[in-house]
Amino acid sequence: MEKEWLTPHEAAKLLGYTDYSCINKLKHKKGVRTKQGHRKKTDLLYNRRDLLEAHEKLNHRAVNNRYIEFPQFNTWRRLQAPQIILADAHCPFFDWELAEQLLRTRDKYKVGNLIFAGDFLNCAAQSSFYSMFPIPWKDEKAAARSVVKWAVDEFDSILFLTANHELRYMRMLNSQYSPGVVKNDEGHNLDVWEVLFSRSMLADLDCDMDTLNKIQFSIYPYCDVGERWRIVHPSSYRKVPLSMGRELCNIYGKSIVMAHAHMSAQAPAPNPKFTLIDTGIFASPSYFDYKNLKLTTHYQWSESYTVILDDQWGQVIMRGSPFI
Repeated sequence: MEKEWLTPHEAAKLLGYTDYSCINKLKHKKGVRTKQGHRKKTDLLYNRRDLLEAHEKLNHRAVNNRYIEFPQFNTWRRLQAPQIILADAHCPFFDWELAEQLLRTRDKYKVGNLIFAGDFLNCAAQSSFYSMFPIPWKDEKAAARSVVKWAVDEFDSILFLTANHELRYMRMLNSQYSPGVVKNDEGHNLDVWEVLFSRSMLADLDCDMDTLNKIQFSIYPYCDVGERWRIVHPSSYRKVPLSMGRELCNIYGKSIVMAHAHMSAQAPAPNPKFTLIDTGIFASPSYFDYKNLKLTTHYQWSESYTVILDDQWGQVIMRGSPFI
């Protein structure tokens, strides 16, 4: 006999979704009935019949916003080398001079793929800390779209990971690591990426759909490149030491490229087969008022990015490197 009420994992398996957080998105979008589970008060069970009916109503080709309708929109990504990784762009503080150096690296190593490894956005308007230094959300979105325009013009594929600054927006929506609960004019639920990169937001970029299809998004703060590399952006608000990267090498059994610390370093991993890279900030530190006032523990910020050519070779490249 079929169960009338399903757990998120059971619901995802029933509908063929690889990410069970999409079930919550389906609930908000199509009004799927839920009830509390027995083990924990926070557990939710989903009505089987409502789920099937809601899934049937989805337009998987997407009419109004191509990201909204795809259950695979926010999945964990496994990419192939080569890749260029930049992190902590903190739009609108993106460093355009360093971007020119990055393009020379792209040409030298013939790398057409780019990963924004978290904190692409600053989300200052969603943070009480920034009440001291307000940055209007509309200005931040405009700056971010300029960077997206640059990326789609210069690279064949672009992946955005979600880290602690993007989560400021999601926490505002009470939707950490799951889709948002605000709606656009058509009644769709929107998360931070969908708000920023919806078709209407990208209209002023003058890009056709083939160009926009270069872009992928993930609500996860990590992804894999090849067999041996994991890109991670810890979501701690404290200073992240390089020793955390060594622990991650042990936990995952992979070479690690770690973001968030705003520092640049390359070191041997505990296992000699692997490499540990701390990729630095990709924004000009001089623009951060709270750093200049020493309101942060990140005193030694350095600008850099990382290149991964294959499973064995990865290199952090600092601003002004003479060989680029």
